[in-house]
Amino acid sequence: MTDFASAFKSGQEAAAKAQAARHSIDALILKVSEDLARVTDGRLNISVQSFDPDNSVARWLGIASSTALQASIGTSIGAAAPRSAFEKGKYLAASNPKSGGNKYTRLAKWTQADEGFPCTLGFGQSELNCYDIESLATAFSDMLSNATIGEKLLTVINETSK
Repeated sequence: MTDFASAFKSGQEAAAKAQAARHSIDALILKVSEDLARVTDGRLNISVQSFDPDNSVARWLGIASSTALQASIGTSIGAAAPRSAFEKGKYLAASNPKSGGNKYTRLAKWTQADEGFPCTLGFGQSELNCYDIESLATAFSDMLSNATIGEKLLTVINETSK
């Protein structure tokens, strides 16, 4: 016979571990953001943001979906636009709180298991799989030292109020 009480206890232990992992990930992202805000005089904020092109550019243009948007702009603009501009999902993103807007710039694709780990940071040709907080901290460091990410962050830092 199945021991439901034991299964319940195992589930509660797993839930506690998952909460602790998610908390440590959130704390690390906050630390990265606070460190970058400090060295940029408060002009840089890092957070995980959800992007949905169906609710932004495509709808703004009156087009039903991001697929239709890609088809409508064809090879002219579509070929020049980064593929991530049309991808729905979560991203590690940067914003400039001092610019007065609510604009976020995608830095890296972000995936995270319900249990917290593993999580993945994808940018450029890199896809960094992280199985603990130490490997995630290393992945953030690798991302921040990447030239393309550096250029994106510089653009965000230099944004001005509109």
